[in-house]
Amino acid sequence: MSRRQNGLLGVLRSHPVMSLAFALALALVLFFATGFVRHAIYWSDPAHQAQPLEGWMTPRYIANSWNVDGPELAKHLGVSEAPKERPTLQDIADKRGVPLATIIAIAESYLTAHARIK
Repeated sequence: MSRRQNGLLGVLRSHPVMSLAFALALALVLFFATGFVRHAIYWSDPAHQAQPLEGWMTPRYIANSWNVDGPELAKHLGVSEAPKERPTLQDIADKRGVPLATIIAIAESYLTAHARIK
């Protein structure tokens, strides 16, 4: 009879497939938990809430900053439901051939009506 090894090394040697599956599951949990914590810390900072609109911002960024529905804001700005890129307000203005101030005014009117942060 062979003597079983105790401890972590023994488990790794006797169950290599299960050990690998556990390690992969743990790595995935850590990956998504890190993203969640980063997102929570960033958006809980008052400096990132209800920011004045600028040309570099995307509809998704504005939606997070102002706590509104991102797809609804994008639709209000004339962005397709699933854009290939993440257009900024400046990109949207250029595509529509209007000044950036016009797009910002449209976004601000939406925010005035729908924002949960005042």
